[in-house]
Amino acid sequence: MNMGFETIIVSAIAIFFIILVTIVFITGTNALLETTHKSFKDLERDLLEKIMTKVSIANLAWDNTSGDVTVYISNDGSTKIVEYNHMDIILIHNGTAKYLDYPSDWQILGIENDTINPDILDPGETLKIIVNGPFSENDTVKFIISTPNGVVYSSKTFIIGG
Repeated sequence: MNMGFETIIVSAIAIFFIILVTIVFITGTNALLETTHKSFKDLERDLLEKIMTKVSIANLAWDNTSGDVTVYISNDGSTKIVEYNHMDIILIHNGTAKYLDYPSDWQILGIENDTINPDILDPGETLKIIVNGPFSENDTVKFIISTPNGVVYSSKTFIIGG
């Protein structure tokens, strides 16, 4: 009779450990699935934001007194642009490329038509920045602008004063 009872106890302990391992596995799998789902949702949101981001240079103005250039960056997409200090601007000036640091090489002068959200570049608004010179008449300039979410715009080549 002892033999049968020992077999039942060993079987019960084995079943208990099988159930315990199953619960631990299911809990771990659930956490993994939740993390993976959240990551895919974040990736989808970021990709959608990039698809909907579009900027361009609407205008360029040269101040022949200071030698500085005012650049008008238009938000042509449907994404708001907020973190200007995370924008990257590369200037190709007379064939030589230079990374422009914010705020030492360029500064924000304001946002034109800033009616919806103050200090946020909403769709349809134009960011007015000044790029420190010196620039001279007939210099060629081209700007490469990267938005905070990684969308890159390359402008046409402008001739200063022309």
